[in-house]
Amino acid sequence: MKKTVMPAMAGVFALVAGLVPASAQQLDPNLQLPNTQGTNPPPGQGLSPELQLNPPQIQQPFPAQNALPPQADPTRRVRPPQQLQPGQTVIERPRPELQPLGVRAGGFTLLPTIETDFTYNDNIFGTQNKTSDDFILDIKPGFVAQSNWSRHSLRFEGSADVGRFKTFSRENYVDFLSGLSGRYDIGPRTQATAALRVQQFHEGGTSITAPTDRIEASVYQAYVGSLGLTQKFNRVNLGVSVDANYFNYDPVKIASGAKQNQNYRDYWQYDYSTRVGYEFIRGLEAFVRGTYTVVDYTSNAANVGSNSTGYEIVAGSAVELTQLLTGEIFGGYLTRDFSRQGTKDFTGPTFGGQLNWSVTPLTTIRSQVTRQILAGAATDSNGIEETVYAVGVDHELLRNLIVNGRFQVRTDNFQGGGTTTGGTTTGGTTGGGNESDTYYTASTGATYNLTRNFFVGGTYTFEHRDSNVANNSYNNNIVVLRVGAQL
Repeated sequence: MKKTVMPAMAGVFALVAGLVPASAQQLDPNLQLPNTQGTNPPPGQGLSPELQLNPPQIQQPFPAQNALPPQADPTRRVRPPQQLQPGQTVIERPRPELQPLGVRAGGFTLLPTIETDFTYNDNIFGTQNKTSDDFILDIKPGFVAQSNWSRHSLRFEGSADVGRFKTFSRENYVDFLSGLSGRYDIGPRTQATAALRVQQFHEGGTSITAPTDRIEASVYQAYVGSLGLTQKFNRVNLGVSVDANYFNYDPVKIASGAKQNQNYRDYWQYDYSTRVGYEFIRGLEAFVRGTYTVVDYTSNAANVGSNSTGYEIVAGSAVELTQLLTGEIFGGYLTRDFSRQGTKDFTGPTFGGQLNWSVTPLTTIRSQVTRQILAGAATDSNGIEETVYAVGVDHELLRNLIVNGRFQVRTDNFQGGGTTTGGTTTGGTTGGGNESDTYYTASTGATYNLTRNFFVGGTYTFEHRDSNVANNSYNNNIVVLRVGAQL
């Protein structure tokens, strides 16, 4: 039985003003590293030679591997160049001589960018035997328009990734993003946020979520809407948010030459979240967060994914100990109830967190742990239990030269039709429903800023997928050289 599984998105994403333009914030798509475009590859997809403009997700601690210095936060007191402000990292520290100035247009600053990547991938289809290599050219234009108002904030952004393969042109793709986000300051302690975003993605050659007999890249769109409200009462912090996400999959050409309809993969996901925090002392907050999730597929076809509802309740602590150690850790309970007849539900512990440690003013160590349930659209799989452990190091070797290293372990457990308790499937079907894949990813890279307007960089990434399905493991090496410009 053919298995197709699709990503689901943890809904809330930050509306942050003044970030670096998208193309200057490109990241290695195989690590849990955030950027202004969103983050991680779809579940079931390993290393991909191109930048994945993926749906936004919660808690992304790593900046782009070739990130340029971000715009300075005007609300923070400027410190001497070699000091970090609380919560800042080596990459985030302002470097006035290297920051792009942008173009003033009334109450907005425009930050246009362009980047070109030259990539070599030695296993573009992620096969264990008879591997295929190729060279890929990526052109990545982008822009950000950020308001400069003393109150409230409005941000427009757009970017694209046009990828062209030298040999396997059938894998060519065009990804794009367009978005609008804003913040309304109701009062000094009350803020409302809203965002709309449209993104187009593709499922690359290493994806196991796309139809197995496809002969071109599988394309889908994500339509994202978000509303949020935060209120501070002395030491108490309250927050509520509502997110609606729609995923639409285009028809894809298969080996017979026909177009296969993929509307059985289309679905809505709604996330309703509430957070309550109490700040015991400055820099130490305890919090409780609850999220209720609804997944609703638009098709009634036999091979459609299972509709589901579920909730996550966690308790944790957020810390900001001077400028040296910041982040949060949490743990709790996660459940997902599936409506498909004959399938069982998922229940088990959940946990996560992120910590940033500034070892010295020139070196930052970042770590992240996440666990979540992603939607599934196969009759032998309810969904995917995904767990990620990641660590990264950034070091300022020179004022205009930043080097980095990353290591990540990601496990995707495909939940079968049997009872699942504590994250372990105890019954159900065999094969795809009980598949387990672990991805080990290591990467190193550097970015050299020639001037405030031009930069070059490079990344080497190695990934190994270990699967309990025969002939489904592989090794992959990717080398990327990039050059970019921004105003």
